[in-house]
Amino acid sequence: KPHAISQRYNILREISIEPPRWLPLRMPINTWDKICHYQWSYRLALGLDHEYVRRAQGAAEWLLDRATKGRSTNVVAITHQGFRRILDAQLIARGLRPVPGPRTLKNWSTWSYTVR
Repeated sequence: KPHAISQRYNILREISIEPPRWLPLRMPINTWDKICHYQWSYRLALGLDHEYVRRAQGAAEWLLDRATKGRSTNVVAITHQGFRRILDAQLIARGLRPVPGPRTLKNWSTWSYTVR
């Protein structure tokens, strides 16, 4: 019989949209969301340090610890798309491999990993 424990941890909370300071314009939230997406694509591609990257590093370590030292090797983490992209980079850096299949950023999408 599967045993599940539901817990909430702030380490997995969403990131804030960070409008570029050099672009002092009013725009719809969807536009700011796209700008934030491109900003994070740039940061992740270059491996830049940021407080959210450090939080994702801690979250990746915590999730791996839960998966390797817990009662089950299955761990579910619910995140928003912005933090999920940052966490994904940290999980891959720690040796996890994305399971083949769609990896969208749509609501209620799932990303699965396996140990290499």
